[in-house]
Amino acid sequence: MEIVFIKRVYEGIKVYYDQKVNVLDVSIYKFLNDICIDNLSTYKGRIDAIKRKYNIKSLVPLYVSEDCLLIPTTSIRNYECIWINYFQIQKIKTSEILMNNNCIIKVRKNLFLKQIKRCEEIAF
Repeated sequence: MEIVFIKRVYEGIKVYYDQKVNVLDVSIYKFLNDICIDNLSTYKGRIDAIKRKYNIKSLVPLYVSEDCLLIPTTSIRNYECIWINYFQIQKIKTSEILMNNNCIIKVRKNLFLKQIKRCEEIAF
C-alpha cells in the first residue's frame, strides 16, 4: 500500500493511500522518521544526505524508498504543509496536482515545478 500524500489534521495526521485514509495520533515528524527507519535510515539522515548531495537548502524532498519520494508543499513547519509522493502524481495542472487516488491538491505552481525538477534528479 503506497502513500499518496500526508497532511496534518487536528487529531494528528492523515495518511492517504490509494483506496484508504488513516488518521494517526502522531506528529508528522514521528511518522516520517518511522517510515525512514523501516527503510534502514532516519528522517534526519536522509534529509542531511539529500541536502548535501544535491545542494538543497530548503523544501528538501524526502527519499524514503524506490516508490516513495515525498515533496513538502511549503515549509515543513507550516501546519498547511502537505507531503506529496512524487511517484503518485498523475497530472500537474496550473496550480493543482491530480494524484493517483483522484484527490486534487492546490500548490504554488512555480515553487512546485522546482520541487518536481529536484525529484527527477533524485529519482533518476
